[in-house]
Amino acid sequence: MKNVIDQTSRSRWAERRTVELPTPSVQLGHIHLVTVVWGELHRNLLTEVSIPTILAPNNLPAIHKSVVITYSIITTFHDAAIIRSSPAFRTLSKICEVNFIVQDTFRDRDIFSQHHYYQHQEQLWAKEKNALLVTIVPDIAWGDGAFKYLKQKYDMGYRAFFIKCLRPNLETFIKDFRLNFKPDKQNAVTISNREMARLLIDHLHPLVVAQFADADHFASFSEVILWRTEPNHTTKRVEGLLIRAPFPSDFLIVDPSAGFRLSDSQMLNEGLEFNTINFVTNSDQIMMVSLTPSMSYNEWYLDRGPMNLLDVAKISKDFGDQLTEAVLSQQFRIHTGKVPVSGWSRAAHISSLKMYRMYQYRETLKIIADLDELGCSIAARLLAFALHEVHPLPHIKISDGATIFAPDNSCFKGTEKIDALASDKDLLKTFLRGLIISGMPNPQTGQTRGYFHYNIIGPDALKKRGLKI
Repeated sequence: MKNVIDQTSRSRWAERRTVELPTPSVQLGHIHLVTVVWGELHRNLLTEVSIPTILAPNNLPAIHKSVVITYSIITTFHDAAIIRSSPAFRTLSKICEVNFIVQDTFRDRDIFSQHHYYQHQEQLWAKEKNALLVTIVPDIAWGDGAFKYLKQKYDMGYRAFFIKCLRPNLETFIKDFRLNFKPDKQNAVTISNREMARLLIDHLHPLVVAQFADADHFASFSEVILWRTEPNHTTKRVEGLLIRAPFPSDFLIVDPSAGFRLSDSQMLNEGLEFNTINFVTNSDQIMMVSLTPSMSYNEWYLDRGPMNLLDVAKISKDFGDQLTEAVLSQQFRIHTGKVPVSGWSRAAHISSLKMYRMYQYRETLKIIADLDELGCSIAARLLAFALHEVHPLPHIKISDGATIFAPDNSCFKGTEKIDALASDKDLLKTFLRGLIISGMPNPQTGQTRGYFHYNIIGPDALKKRGLKI
C-alpha cells in the first residue's frame, strides 16, 4: 500500500467546506480495517478478543462475499510473527487481505504520535480506494452483528458512525469472557450485543463508575455522563445505562472518500454533512467495549468531588458547535433487553435537565470569551463571576439565536459600581439578563458570532434599556 502524510493544515470548524457526497444508492464495496498495536498485553487482546469477535457470524463473515475487506496491522517484527501464528489470524486471512506494516520497535517514541501518524496514513489510503475506514482498536471486543449493521446503514447513505464505547475492567471482564464464550471451530467468538452489555454492566471500570452523574468522585475529564436505569423488578439488577456525551469523540468508523476526515483524537474535523452521520444510540445496533486495566486513568477521578456541570461545560465548549450540539441531543442506551420503556423514563428526564443546564453554561462561557475579544472586559468579568454564583443566561432556545447588548468598559466608571453589582446577586442577575434577548431583531448592526449577535453599547444606550449600575 502506498501511504503518504497529508501536509495540509487542519480546517477549523468555522472554515468547514461543502463536499459532494456519494449518492445513497452507492453500496458498500470496500472496508479497510486498521490496527496499531505493540506489546504483549494489547497483542494478546487483539488475537484473543478483538479478532475473534469480528469473526462472529454477523460481523466480517456476513459481508465478505459482497465487500472487499483489507486490513493493515501496524506493529513490530516480533509482534507480527506472533499475530500471524494465532488461530484467529489464520481464519481472518482467509476472508480478507492482511498487510503488516512493521518496524523494529516502538520503544522510546511518543506513543500517541506514532498511533496518529499511521492512522492518518491509512485514512489517506482508504480515501484513495473509496473504502469505509474501520479502526480496530486492539483492546475492543465487538458484539455480533456490528459489520452487518454497518453495511446496511452504509447502503442507505450513511458515511460516518458515532458510537459510545465504554470501558469494562480488564482483569475481571476477561475472566468472565474466557469462561463463558469459547472460540468455535472457525476460531470465532460469538457474543450477542445484549450479552456484551451484561458483561459491561457487571464489570464497569472505575473510570466509568466515576462518570456516573451521582459519583462521589466525578472524573476531571468526562468522556460521558451516565445514569443507571431503575433495577429490573424480576432480576433486581441494573439492566441498562443511559449515556450522554458532552463532546463528539469516538468516530472509529468513517468514509474518507465522502469528505470526512478524522483528527488525532478520532473526532471529525471537516467534511460534515449531518444527514450522513449515523448516531448509534441503541446497543442492539452495535455493541463494543474497550477493555482497560483497573489502575488506568485513576488520576482522572482520585481526589475529585461530585460532578460540576460548569467543569464539564468548559471541556465541551472547545469542540465544534453544530456537531457537539447534535451529539448533546442524543441519548445513548446500553442494555440487556430487560429494561421496560418506563425504566428509562427517570434517567432520561434527569439527564435532559442536566444536559440542558450544562449546555447553558457552555453557551455562557462562549459569551464571556466573545465579550473579552470585543473589548468589553469588565462585562466579561462580571459574567464570569455570576456564572459561579447565579445562573445568568435566560432560558432561551439558543438555536434561534440571541442578541447580546454588550456594555463597554465606559459603563463601569469607578470600582464602586462593579463592587455593587458583584455584592448583590439579585441585582447582578437582573442586570445581566437584561442584556440578553432571544432572537436577532437587527443583525445588520454589530457582530454575529455563532448563535450570538453582539451590539456594543455605552452608558446612554444602557440607560435607554432601563438598566442601572
